[in-house]
Amino acid sequence: MVTEIMVNALIGLGLGGGAGALAAVLGWFSVEQAFIARKFVTGLVTGLIAGLMIGFASVPVFANVTDDIALLVIYGEIFGSAVGVSLAAPKVSGAITTRLAGTTETKPQ
Repeated sequence: MVTEIMVNALIGLGLGGGAGALAAVLGWFSVEQAFIARKFVTGLVTGLIAGLMIGFASVPVFANVTDDIALLVIYGEIFGSAVGVSLAAPKVSGAITTRLAGTTETKPQ
């Protein structure tokens, strides 16, 4: 029983990390710029961390899985959540940065 939970948790962690990596690639494809390694690696690391955290947070759920369909639903939730978080994070941080930059400017008198 414990072995099954650990195997399912490791698969979930792998799915989360893979989803974060996929989100980094999709983010790179959506930008009309030349490849910038720093931005890509930052997105990749952010996505991997988000995916791994979502996978880790789902570990207790694996103990209550009763059948294969429920397990597939959990895997889908981990994958979809990791992609969503990874794609939303840069947009949210960009919006906050833009908002803060707009309020700190002084107007000429």
